Amino acid sequence: MDELGEVLREVNRIRVEHGADPLYELPKGRPAFDADSTCVLQNAFADMGIAYVDYSSCIGAQLRFSHSLGPFIRRFDAGRYPQLID
Repeated sequence: MDELGEVLREVNRIRVEHGADPLYELPKGRPAFDADSTCVLQNAFADMGIAYVDYSSCIGAQLRFSHSLGPFIRRFDAGRYPQLID
């Protein structure tokens, strides 16, 4: 199974559910332990006004929702996807 493909499908499901256009690929980001980092998911939802992403939710000024992408975030922060590091 293509893990990143599954993550992109879940990101796009959430984006479409909230009226945003789907993405063609996951954006790049920085691991959470980097100072002033923006994670892949924060960048993926930035146009929706999301300013903060944790292991279970996304938060913005006008929008907050739960997600199931915590395992992906943990693997990203652990360096599993170097191709997504900005």
